[in-house]
Amino acid sequence: MVMSVAAAAAVGDNTTSAVPTTVERLTNWPTTAPTASPTEESDAVEVSVGDVTIVLAFDSLFCIMLLLFHWFLAKNLRAIYCGRNNHISRNRQHPNFNRDRFLGWLSDVNQVSWHKVRELVGLDAYMFLRFIRMCGVIAGVSSFWSLLVLWPVYGTGSEDTNGWYTLSMANLANNDSRLWAGSLFMWALTGFVIWTMNNEYMHYIDLRLEFLGHAEGNMNPQCNYTLIIEQIPVDLQSDNALREYFDRLFPGKVYCASIVMNVPDLQKASSERRKILYRLEKALAYKEATGERPTHKAGSWAPSCLGIEFARFNSNERNPYLEDDFDESRIPVNGERVDSISYYRQKLVRINREVIELQQQKASLAESGNYLLSASNWISNMRGAVYSGVSTLGLTGDRNNNDELANLREYSDEFEFDDPRKDTSEEASSIGSITQYNGEEFESLGEPLVENVQPDARTYKAVDNARPGKDFEEKNFFQAFFGCLGFDFLIASCSFFSRTVETALVTGRSSTGFVTFTELGVVTSAVNSPLNHNPEILIVDVAPEPLDIVWKNVEVDLKQIEAKENSARILVAIGALFWSLPVAGIQYLANSKALDLSDFNETLGNFVNGYLPVVLLMILIMLLPIIFEWIAMAYETRKTFSGVQESVLKRYFIYLLANIYITVTSASVWDSLQDIIDNPSETTDLLGRSLPQVVGYFMSFILTKTLVGLPSTLIRWGDLSRYIFLYLSFSKDKMSQRELDIVYRKQVIKYGREYPNFLLVISICFTYACIAPVILPVAAIYFFFASYVYKTQLLHVFFPNYEGGGIMFPTACHRLLVGLICGQLTLIGYLTIKDAYSQATILFPAVLTTAYFMGYCQRTYVSTCASLTMERARLIDETLSPAVVRTFSANTYRQPVLNEIAAEPLPYRRLRGMDISEAIMTANEAI
Repeated sequence: MVMSVAAAAAVGDNTTSAVPTTVERLTNWPTTAPTASPTEESDAVEVSVGDVTIVLAFDSLFCIMLLLFHWFLAKNLRAIYCGRNNHISRNRQHPNFNRDRFLGWLSDVNQVSWHKVRELVGLDAYMFLRFIRMCGVIAGVSSFWSLLVLWPVYGTGSEDTNGWYTLSMANLANNDSRLWAGSLFMWALTGFVIWTMNNEYMHYIDLRLEFLGHAEGNMNPQCNYTLIIEQIPVDLQSDNALREYFDRLFPGKVYCASIVMNVPDLQKASSERRKILYRLEKALAYKEATGERPTHKAGSWAPSCLGIEFARFNSNERNPYLEDDFDESRIPVNGERVDSISYYRQKLVRINREVIELQQQKASLAESGNYLLSASNWISNMRGAVYSGVSTLGLTGDRNNNDELANLREYSDEFEFDDPRKDTSEEASSIGSITQYNGEEFESLGEPLVENVQPDARTYKAVDNARPGKDFEEKNFFQAFFGCLGFDFLIASCSFFSRTVETALVTGRSSTGFVTFTELGVVTSAVNSPLNHNPEILIVDVAPEPLDIVWKNVEVDLKQIEAKENSARILVAIGALFWSLPVAGIQYLANSKALDLSDFNETLGNFVNGYLPVVLLMILIMLLPIIFEWIAMAYETRKTFSGVQESVLKRYFIYLLANIYITVTSASVWDSLQDIIDNPSETTDLLGRSLPQVVGYFMSFILTKTLVGLPSTLIRWGDLSRYIFLYLSFSKDKMSQRELDIVYRKQVIKYGREYPNFLLVISICFTYACIAPVILPVAAIYFFFASYVYKTQLLHVFFPNYEGGGIMFPTACHRLLVGLICGQLTLIGYLTIKDAYSQATILFPAVLTTAYFMGYCQRTYVSTCASLTMERARLIDETLSPAVVRTFSANTYRQPVLNEIAAEPLPYRRLRGMDISEAIMTANEAI
């Protein structure tokens, strides 16, 4: 939480006095933001060395207090601060750190090797720690060489500056030859960043490919053998048709296929059943705790908080609706007092029956669907396209073409496609035949594709719809005339709407499905090969882990998601550009006469005016990732949790970067844009004049993140507050086992919120590395301690609900390079102000080099990691695949709501006679 407070400190007030208050000096939360004009030197108020010294003293005091508080909490709240082992298998548990010694966790995590970390926490967490390490290496090495090179060069300048600027580029005269030191140092820094990141990417590739070949931890190995298919044509939207289609492409290699269903009615019934089950368990827990049967009024509202309902039971009134008189046919009216246990048991029996009936209907529809129509139609389109080519070859009489025809016949015999020359009755009889597939019977789709008989005119007419270019040939006058008027567009739109309605409403199926194969080589081949000439259909990718899938969104059409993503990007970009508007609103509110308490108490008035803007802005920044998560999950309907967090990472970083480069450096975003519009050539000057003036400000900022933010990460104020509230609001004895599971749930790290904090600090480093290198050692210390803090959290506290295979590491690296480019442009602007045009000019190739490396990483590393290499896939297939396939299940990638069994309440405690502390230790079922 305090890390967000520190982020809020990067935004200040542009309207208050230019003299810092005592509150500003002591808290590093200034009420005056340094501002600058692109055409004149800035007279912004700088945070002096003395101010930073005071901040350091107070932050150090807070740090010691917070670390002592964490030590106390870790000793007394083991389930919260050392609770990871309660949720995982023993082979992945790490012994709890020594809580009897102050800072005992430091020595504990220092002894854990990187290999052990990788084994215990998974690839997502491992690459997160490696990213922190990479940032620390960049800051640390840069600090060392800046101390040897830049500090002496800048410290002997002739400008006679003081404070931070004695060791900055500001101490050098305009067009001083020593300005080459800063320019060359930026080149060296750019090369070192690229070299370091390239090494990390190579390490990441090895681990990523291993992840794609072997399931790790508690992962289901079937995910590596499964494809997610998007934009499935209507003709293939059934389990049988989809399986048959891929079995023809990869004969004998398909294990199972499943179409995602549109099941809003089933989801609603399942949600209602879950609610009834929770209330029945709570009623049983009340009886166990009090010894009396609970009663309540039927239909009464039950308030809840943080996933736990407040008890609404009463055991004093006798009621006629007792367990002994249980009558399944009788439904009590709303307002009637009933026996809670009997009432909810009755409702559970009914809702179980309803859910099972709906599951059977949906399963039948998914399995068969429009199978007889689908497979024959889709395959006929495929074979029609082939026959168009065959006929062309056969009519030429060329010997080479005849050789090609023979090869094509050989190919068709292998795949056994239908022959379009058969009449309708013959094709229908072939469809009616039965073929064995993985021990199951299903209908075959026909005969070999090519025979020694040339297609006749009737065959050409039947398959003409598949011939390329057919739509642009043989149009009569009326078709051409009305086509010019746009009627063809109208007809195509109606056809598209009809297909959409048929998919979404009539068939009950979506355009998404999953196909599991028996070999990894087939998965690699399918991902890297186009399945159809139309790139907008049958889009395939390696399926995410089942736990990573947002099942309520998986049925949404991919085109709809892409359209919403584009609109969301536009809105987020507009919000970043006009980020100063809410900031200005907060400042206006803070300075309004309604909140002016100076007449009542001057000290109180200064305190309110100084802290209120910061607190309000802190809340706003804390809400940003929550808002971005909602946009990704509810509006864009992204299909994976890792995709949601990746979206949050990208957008949150944009806003944090806007905090530095727009809001802090200018009176408003509009002013900055107006300056750039009026003088486009002075864009770099704007950065060069404003940012270097606030080095002390960001020194205090990073110190606060180190000494206050990191200890607060250990304490985890949000989780602690939640636990204290639930502890004080509810009785443990009256809680069901499921409610205890909610209270002591898994603590999940959200990488979309964590990565941007480190990207912000490393971006500040890039900005000041050559201008004011004194900031680099402070940042290096921050990354050093952050690696220990997050390492202990991942080993002892956090436990992921899913494993994405380090999917966010490339995104974080890309954003790091964006920060590097921003730093390069800032230095170019500053050198231009210093009249060092030659030094500035040679930095433009550095910008281009960084941009090229961004593209290089995308082409070389990110694309490579999308799927397993064929070489490695074949090696695994020869050794491990047969044993792995035996563990597969056809229901793994079936929607969970279709696989749910009849609900039964959990026992009061998982083991009979279990006390509260033991129940807490077994609270390992995610709700």
